[in-house]
Amino acid sequence: MSIYAQIFTSNSSEEFIDQFSSTIFSNPKLNLALIFASDSYLTEGFTSELKKSNIHIFGTSSREEISGNKLSQGSVSAMLLNLNDSAFRLKRFQGNDSFELGKSITEWARSEFLNPALMMIVGGGGFTIKSEILLSGIFSTGLDIPVYGGIASMLSNLTTSYSFDSEGMFQDGVLVLALDREKIDIQGMAVSGWKEVGTPKRITKSLGNKVYEIEGMPATEFYERYFKVSAGKEEDLLAVMEYPLLVSMPNGSRVMRTPIQLEAVSKSVIYAADIPQNAEVRFCSPNIAETIEAAVEEVQTFRDSNNLGAVDAVILFDCAIRSQSFGTYMKKEIEFISTLWNAPIAGFSSWGEIGNRRGETCGLHNTTISLVLLRDKNSESRKGSKFYTRDSIHQELNEFEVNADPNEMRKNLQSLRKQKTMLSHFLHLNSDDLDQANSNLAIERHKSEKLLLNILPESIAERLKSGETKIADQFDNVTVLFADLVGFTSLSGKLNASEIVRILNLLFRNFDSLCDRYGIEKIKTIGDAYMAATGLPIPSEDHVFRIVKLAKGMLKCLQLINDKENINLNLRIGFHSGSVVAGVIGKNKFIYDLWGDTVNIASRMESHGIPGRIHLSDASAKILMNKIPLEKRGEIEIKGKGKMTTWLLPE
Repeated sequence: MSIYAQIFTSNSSEEFIDQFSSTIFSNPKLNLALIFASDSYLTEGFTSELKKSNIHIFGTSSREEISGNKLSQGSVSAMLLNLNDSAFRLKRFQGNDSFELGKSITEWARSEFLNPALMMIVGGGGFTIKSEILLSGIFSTGLDIPVYGGIASMLSNLTTSYSFDSEGMFQDGVLVLALDREKIDIQGMAVSGWKEVGTPKRITKSLGNKVYEIEGMPATEFYERYFKVSAGKEEDLLAVMEYPLLVSMPNGSRVMRTPIQLEAVSKSVIYAADIPQNAEVRFCSPNIAETIEAAVEEVQTFRDSNNLGAVDAVILFDCAIRSQSFGTYMKKEIEFISTLWNAPIAGFSSWGEIGNRRGETCGLHNTTISLVLLRDKNSESRKGSKFYTRDSIHQELNEFEVNADPNEMRKNLQSLRKQKTMLSHFLHLNSDDLDQANSNLAIERHKSEKLLLNILPESIAERLKSGETKIADQFDNVTVLFADLVGFTSLSGKLNASEIVRILNLLFRNFDSLCDRYGIEKIKTIGDAYMAATGLPIPSEDHVFRIVKLAKGMLKCLQLINDKENINLNLRIGFHSGSVVAGVIGKNKFIYDLWGDTVNIASRMESHGIPGRIHLSDASAKILMNKIPLEKRGEIEIKGKGKMTTWLLPE
């Protein structure tokens, strides 16, 4: 059954209920409504009228509403969908423990569908429920579930944000829509378009979402010095939001963070979400046109590279602070996105957006758009018909309507003046950066640190830099993987040296990317073999599940390269879980290596494995048992170990 979607916007609760009722009456197969409503409409009477419709409701209060190519305020927007009844489930989750809430959501989704994706509305304005911790709970099982959504917002800062479903409104908790990816193709991404400027800065003291020091300077003093905003001035509380940060997180992902308050007493800056201590951050340019151009290009690339020109519905979780920064240009950005798909579009301006930036893991963002695309699983893939160049985007951004509203033009002029002032602040910041880097020492140190991180895990590199000379640690819960190329020796006899290195480099670089994606430590390559481990140097409870993802990804990656290069290589993969000793050896050329019986058994799992299959020990299997399917291989003779019971992952 194909997906049908219909959108509309109303300017009063009465008008909305009339449109809602008549739409359902004219199309009784509609079974799900995504509703984004200004908080002034959310009364018990409003939700009780919705309950009469006998249709599933996924709703939130909102600061602004999106419908088609329009952005409005003080309205109600809706997208009504006709989905396969067995392809979605809706449930609200409430509780005080954000991590446990996340685990409960995953357990519920997996009990409903083998291959789920999630859309969520997080309540409490991002304060009562910590979205980062919620996501940690969702992904704690090691399952790779796509997650998209936003934090409920409100038009007035003095009111409360709500989520609502068919049963009524609730302030805290999470409203979750689970979709079966076996029946519905759901894809998405988080996009910002912000361009970082100046040199990287270090958060030298922080706790949660409160930053006390930037580069050793009290945080409020840093903002006062460079951006001319002061703690205690009411008019500066909004101005400070115009200076977002791009934060490099410990897991390698990058997220946008927006300052929302300056505290005079503690000299701290409060952000819309957490920023880890010692995180590297970059301030972002306030050039609105440049930001929109980059965002539209990135969305367009995502569409075309995934052949997503034809979709049935588009949902946008769009940052309210982004809208505030862009002013009237926000409408332009939504118009651009709308023209990229000939499909119904609806959404709202949120206090935070959940999704994954291109090539990165899922996270909580500010000042971004989390874009979600729905289409029937059997829909034909094709590229989009509309294509923007940087010049065409720039031209449309600078066009004014002949009969433009004078108030709109006045707002545009005010926005341009504001950008001019902000750019002068960034010039001041950059000039100080140049002075501090007078002898290029900062640049060279950054290069050397980056080189060191290419060789060693970050935490180990930091220990070496701090002066530690002997690094050796015991880890009790680690999974070690070996993978060996089958057929590479015969292939190398047919190729010249440069071709051999090129194919190995192509393959191992893709393996490295998989390790980065799943938080796995690459240990080394040995000829045409690859060794990796997880659970160290930072322990992780889901170490075996991460290795499973890596192993499956390796096989898929090899198949793609085989097809592309017209070759026929295979992989023999084996892994084992246990304890190891890990440490750094060498003086001028460092290497982070592992020792112990776990390493030997993992190597035997590979050498006694089957080409094209993933072979694992009984110790690893016991951790995975009843959580993912396994195929018992039985007892086999392992060199140096005798008979051992081993397992295979199903093909």
